[in-house]
Amino acid sequence: KDTEKYKFELKDNKILLNDSISFGTIDSITDNLLKLGIKSGISSNNLFFPIKKVDYNIDTVEFKRLLLSNPWTYKINDAKCRLDLMEQNWFVPQWSFLWSTQKIRNVEDFDVKDWTVKMYNGTLFLLMIEGGSDLSMFQIMGINDSALFTSASFDTYAMFDSLPVDIVINKISSVDTQKMNQIKNLLTASKWELFDYEVLSKNYKIYDGIYRNFKPGKRSILYGDTIKRVYEKYYLDKSINYIFTKQSNGYLIAENDTLRRGKWIITKDGKYLFTNPPSFFNCLKIIELSDTFMICEQVQTIEFLDERNYEKRYIREKLKRQKTLPNK
Repeated sequence: KDTEKYKFELKDNKILLNDSISFGTIDSITDNLLKLGIKSGISSNNLFFPIKKVDYNIDTVEFKRLLLSNPWTYKINDAKCRLDLMEQNWFVPQWSFLWSTQKIRNVEDFDVKDWTVKMYNGTLFLLMIEGGSDLSMFQIMGINDSALFTSASFDTYAMFDSLPVDIVINKISSVDTQKMNQIKNLLTASKWELFDYEVLSKNYKIYDGIYRNFKPGKRSILYGDTIKRVYEKYYLDKSINYIFTKQSNGYLIAENDTLRRGKWIITKDGKYLFTNPPSFFNCLKIIELSDTFMICEQVQTIEFLDERNYEKRYIREKLKRQKTLPNK
């Protein structure tokens, strides 16, 4: 069931359901916030915000179409976040997936989340789930041609231990067809070879707007032994290569060995290269692209020949164009 109905009463500052079930104790209440102490196995504080009635000239189908038409961006605390929403399902049944980008202190991190749109009592909500559990919620209060206006919104990635806030989600303009074709033609015209790189950050995790350094860890269970390693030596030797074909196949190659592959797509503003569906082929941020060289940035999991461990690095890569494109 989506909802269940109970009879409730307030007794000694406690909320009782069906005369006997203790739902929680009211710690504080205002016009915009209800804070309850709830015991369900462990004690916890839960915050509730009023669902506000809004009149829209749009339904959930039209709202989804609007969200899919462009990338979107918003700021929370120190994080600048970006959403590139897709129509396809991925992890959560009946939900679609999106690429989420978070930027703090000029370093970006990329995540895949699942999203959907719900309407409750006439109010639209944009919901996102990361890893099947961490829920982000945006209560839509207004919509115009360039932005979404939200109330009591919460992003679990950028707002850990923070109260929900009102957020403006701004539309990112798309490039025209001619510019998009130009970008695709430049990407697919040749093989790209690494000739220089810079590690902008390593051993990092963006969390709560703070950098927390970690020691290199053992290889992720998610990777197992079937996913080939991207060794540090490939960068030191500058043997990293990329191929992007007109059939939308993407390859990361080192020492003539294909390390990653996936179906690539370019975001509607031409700034990022993602995979659809998500894969171990990392997302690339395109900083500069010409007919002779490309500069891009990405989060890469770097492993080492002497130990079975890894560290996350945010790397700026400089690539030059090879004259001929190998058959792929």
